[in-house]
Amino acid sequence: MQINKLSMMLLGALSCAVLLNGCGASSKEAGVLPSDVPKVDEAFCLGCHSTWIDKVDGTSIVQAYLASKHFATGEVGCQDCHGGGSQHNGVGPMPFPSPDSAGICYACHNQPIPGNAFKDPFLSFAPGHFFNYTAANNSSPTTTKQAEYVSKNYTNACTSCHKPHNPAPGVEHFDWAGSGHGDVQAEAARHYDFKNVFAGCAVRCHTATGYINYVTSSDTNTAIWAASGDKTREPVTTCKSCHSSYNFKGSVRQLKAFTAPYTVPVTYPDHNASNLCMRCHTGTTSGASVAALSSYSAAGQTSHHAPAAQVFYGFAFHFYTSHVKYNTGYNRGKSFGNWNHGRLGVTNPATGSNFIATEGAVGTATDSGSNGPCVACHYGNASAVGAFPNRSSHTLDPFVTAKSTTLTNVGCYGCHGGDGNLSVHADNEKAKFATYMDFVNFTLQQNNIFADVNNRTFSRDVTVSGTLPVTPASTGFGSGTQIKSWNRVGPVSGTPSAKFNMGAAYNYYLFASDAGLHVHNRGYVRTVMFDIVQYLQTGTLNPNVGISFTAYSTAHPNPSVTVNGVAYPVSISSVKSALQSGGKRRVPSVDNVNGFY
Repeated sequence: MQINKLSMMLLGALSCAVLLNGCGASSKEAGVLPSDVPKVDEAFCLGCHSTWIDKVDGTSIVQAYLASKHFATGEVGCQDCHGGGSQHNGVGPMPFPSPDSAGICYACHNQPIPGNAFKDPFLSFAPGHFFNYTAANNSSPTTTKQAEYVSKNYTNACTSCHKPHNPAPGVEHFDWAGSGHGDVQAEAARHYDFKNVFAGCAVRCHTATGYINYVTSSDTNTAIWAASGDKTREPVTTCKSCHSSYNFKGSVRQLKAFTAPYTVPVTYPDHNASNLCMRCHTGTTSGASVAALSSYSAAGQTSHHAPAAQVFYGFAFHFYTSHVKYNTGYNRGKSFGNWNHGRLGVTNPATGSNFIATEGAVGTATDSGSNGPCVACHYGNASAVGAFPNRSSHTLDPFVTAKSTTLTNVGCYGCHGGDGNLSVHADNEKAKFATYMDFVNFTLQQNNIFADVNNRTFSRDVTVSGTLPVTPASTGFGSGTQIKSWNRVGPVSGTPSAKFNMGAAYNYYLFASDAGLHVHNRGYVRTVMFDIVQYLQTGTLNPNVGISFTAYSTAHPNPSVTVNGVAYPVSISSVKSALQSGGKRRVPSVDNVNGFY
């Protein structure tokens, strides 16, 4: 790309013209189609635009292009994307001011590749990226049923995820592709054709387009959006779901606090970027909605899958009238949590500062940011400076975040310094909570309540062979009857309540559906577990009376849970200690005056 003497002379004149007039818009002159406009020497493009800045992300467009594979291969120049510049000359129109929206990216990247039936040169390292490089051509289902990274709606919208002048994926792209949000085989993305079948929360949370429609309509648009007969696959949660442009750090969608549209609506705390997560991780109903039902002669209520925020902020079914026993701060209308995990990423209203935990090993502090707990734990605080320059990871892996918040690779945001290898510590906690859940499930089944979490159903009168709790097959228990009259199950002594029977079942499903149960809000969860068991064992509630572990310990004298290939023994005494202490957590005397609701 040598610039000759004549080119240099023209360059100066063109630069002046650009300053005076700009580039203009797309048009055709003298009957010449935009695609047929002749090209000029590429040196003119680079010379005139060397100081031009991308208005979206503030970077040099020429420097970005020179760093791209388009430039490195020598096969793609400015005019291959923008069209010929012979009518431009610094003042006239370019055929394609926005090559992406004009379909230029699609036209090139959908070309057949010899020997590759998928037309996809990147399929080997990006399975399902477009499946056949663009789902616009994927007009019928295939034997490999999977979601995609992008689909028909992105045919002319590559810049939703890629920068135009250097579209090479960055670290965040690869992190995201390996995360649950980018998993093309995830059931949440491929179980149904959500875009064509399910309106409501399904289309808003199981399709990227539905989510975008929802958050850009002030949380109102939950309509099916696909045209009839559209068989193309919908993408997984994409960049565009959370970012409004390819200036990723500067274009995180700003959403208001989320009011979950339960029967009894709940407004979750306003936690900035974490508000994005709330739209899909609060569940489809809540404990308060279960408590407000007028009848308990119907199938049991469930929260749906991945209701992490409902567990975290404390909106399960509560057995006590005042709810003080279950106080997390947030579920009592406060803006700051009363446990450390609940304060990460949150500004303390008393000090006006972000929550900071001290790193005992080095005596420094880690700022967890102000984008809420979801972002603080699953992405990190990308604005951190000094000793902790942690980046924003899109793996969603809290252990990646943890490592970025400490100089020692031990601990997380300055805490857990004495817990050794944090992932091992977490696996041990997960084994404990799995045992607590096993005990709760055991007690439910003793009371003729058999929960099938995968199929979201509750049965009674199941034929039991072996030791409780029994596990359903993929299709269910194979016997028994779906519970639709909740006064036919539950405790036989005390003061049984159909409401409490359904509430206990609801809470078990809620907790079983949260993969981070052992981390999100452990004290709150143990408290609710205690009340489930006490009610089912006695038909009453009394925070000053313990619960019995005799039947469970007889059936399971030495419980052990395998997590990530490692067996963790869990002693009955540790289960007893954890749940008994949880049951007596913050209970004022007035809380049990009326006992039940």
